[in-house]
Amino acid sequence: MNLKEKIYKWLDGRYKEIIGPRYSIVYVREWKNGAPPKKILIMQDGNYPDTLLFKCPCGCKQDIYLNLLTDTRPCWSFFLSKRKKITITPSIWRKVGCRSHFFIRKGKVKWV
Repeated sequence: MNLKEKIYKWLDGRYKEIIGPRYSIVYVREWKNGAPPKKILIMQDGNYPDTLLFKCPCGCKQDIYLNLLTDTRPCWSFFLSKRKKITITPSIWRKVGCRSHFFIRKGKVKWV
């Protein structure tokens, strides 16, 4: 491991709580194994996405499922940038467990 990689690894570990993980996206039809680390699964049944699935960024390892169907509340929406970075609105606020509250903007976690 070169010096640049060592510095990045040190900074990543040191500021993980502040910055949180960076997420990439994966489209799937169905998924039964829980969310993989650092990935947001965009699940769809038919032509349109209906659910987002990812691990909580706080480190509690709980899966977070976000509803995308507009006829059911609460619901979220997402936008993908040209570079395939995801932005989710509104914020995600866990009411049970770790009670994390955060935004995902351009694939990065922004803590509230």
